[in-house]
Amino acid sequence: LTLGNTGLGGLLWEIPQFAESDTTALRLIAREFMALMTDEKKYGVSDASLIQNGDAKWASTQPESTAGTSGTILIWSSYYNAPYWATLTAILESAGFSVVQTDVRPIQPNSSYAAIFTSEPLTPLTQSEVSDLKNYVLSGGKVIDIGDSFNENINPFLTEFGVTRVYSLVSRPVSSAHKIFQGVGDLTIDGNDWDNTLAVVSPSISIATCAGQTIASIGSNEGLLVFGEDSHFSDYVGGLSDPDNIQLLQNVITWIKTGGWLTGYP
Repeated sequence: LTLGNTGLGGLLWEIPQFAESDTTALRLIAREFMALMTDEKKYGVSDASLIQNGDAKWASTQPESTAGTSGTILIWSSYYNAPYWATLTAILESAGFSVVQTDVRPIQPNSSYAAIFTSEPLTPLTQSEVSDLKNYVLSGGKVIDIGDSFNENINPFLTEFGVTRVYSLVSRPVSSAHKIFQGVGDLTIDGNDWDNTLAVVSPSISIATCAGQTIASIGSNEGLLVFGEDSHFSDYVGGLSDPDNIQLLQNVITWIKTGGWLTGYP
């Protein structure tokens, strides 16, 4: 796994093959990488904040969290295990969040969560899960849905807000005037193609396209953000070693922290 070429003296971070249960080394290296890639003024992180939190291990039966001051973020995924989210977790922690990672069903959108990342449930959401997630969003919670498989399992929730995932390959680059994509160039994604497009109707809107097809949407009073991929936020292809992918995540973090931040943007 390559964590990136920062251009700083040609420095290249590489990690040999690692066991699924061994996330600590990857997380620590990810934090050191972030210390080189970011600065305190731009991202609000410091060397101390990058190393102060311990490892958050994957919990197949019991969620675990790490300490943070900006609230708690749930990363819920039944398809990928913890190493795929190690850098995402490290960046969220560096922004001051506690991070809970779990694959426990039913999904339980605690009202205390600052945001929830959902990714590819292997079996259909129950009506109770759909209702709980919907109520979480309508009560001011924020859900970021990322994925490119098992669309039929997450769509019952997304369609409550006018979004339907569609299996459809579409090539880069991304075109967007939306603030979520501000400062974002060409994203690194698996296979260089977005594996999903999104059919979007009110109350959601399209915020980014590739070849004229929607690949990102936002809606329901800015409470549901949907991307037609997950690899740009995972370590599967080293997505968060790309400065543009990191910038996109930092924009999402600002959206999570700041209410009404997107008002007035197309």
